[in-house]
Amino acid sequence: MLAQVPSPDARKLPAESVLRFEIARCFVLARTGRREEAVRAMDVVNANAARSGLPKLAREALQAKKALLKTAV
Repeated sequence: MLAQVPSPDARKLPAESVLRFEIARCFVLARTGRREEAVRAMDVVNANAARSGLPKLAREALQAKKALLKTAV
């Protein structure tokens, strides 16, 4: 269900909350057999975190991507 929910509006919520939601959604995508899509989405999350000036969250997104790549479906 989370995979089908659109992302929250970043203009109305803190960017960090929106990016954390995106990371969670990527894990859901990966667990439902859409791992390649999840990895591509995680690249976007990582880029958005870096662009937003959130280096800690960018590192977390990179670690999450590595975890996604290790996850066997």
